[in-house]
Amino acid sequence: MEKFVLLHNNFYTKSSNVLTKTSKTLLEMLEIRIDSTKQILVESKFLPFIEEGIPYYSKLFKAFLEILETDKIPLCCDSQTLLAYQNLLALLQENADFREKIIKDSKENINLFELDKTLTFLPQLIFERLDKTKIINQRWSSFKCGLIVDRELERFLKDWWIVEKLERVSGLRVQTFFKESYAYLLNHNANLAYKMASKDYYEITDCGVDFIATFNIEDFHLFDEQSLKIKKASGRDDLEVPILFLPQIILLLLENTKTHTLCFNEHQITPKMI
Repeated sequence: MEKFVLLHNNFYTKSSNVLTKTSKTLLEMLEIRIDSTKQILVESKFLPFIEEGIPYYSKLFKAFLEILETDKIPLCCDSQTLLAYQNLLALLQENADFREKIIKDSKENINLFELDKTLTFLPQLIFERLDKTKIINQRWSSFKCGLIVDRELERFLKDWWIVEKLERVSGLRVQTFFKESYAYLLNHNANLAYKMASKDYYEITDCGVDFIATFNIEDFHLFDEQSLKIKKASGRDDLEVPILFLPQIILLLLENTKTHTLCFNEHQITPKMI
């Protein structure tokens, strides 16, 4: 049986903990074996451009190889991790100088075909393995969610029919919003980050959604952990629409899910609609 290592961005520890804990619970219920988890720091605006990105991408590459060397499959838990590895693979394939520097720094040979075929994203695996016999029919049928997705994943979402599969499995009505996270601004201009994030948050909530869904840890960090600051930056009084990760949504469809495994007690905005 295949064994996976859950690979995730740990830039925002509290938010990543919610995702990893609910992911492991869901995968266990789907009888998918998770051998361990591996934390990496993913940041797309500054680190990839320092020293041509060699120190940054070398760490990502070594983490990936360490998993493959144990005959496990790297499973990207969040969208930022997936995009970081997609960017790494593209650079290795298209930039010979970059490839040589990564090989020299890591002291490892590179099999690009092997790397590419082993790159797996959590939503893909969930929908491939989801056992419909365990689903409580129409649990989400009266709900509407706003799915916020990294702009770079628009093609991926269409190619893998992620939204259609989510709607079919859950009964949800899904409205998709392709957005860029502003969390990268928090250490440089926090007030601007909160103001820009508040525009996205209220654009989505004003569409009448019951909750926001995401694959992105930065989005969760801003819309939940930093929600009070977003509210203040917007000048509005309402702050009621929570944000959920995909595993939390799917867990609520399964008959044997225990309430405490949903991690709702770790949310700043408690999902009261359940």
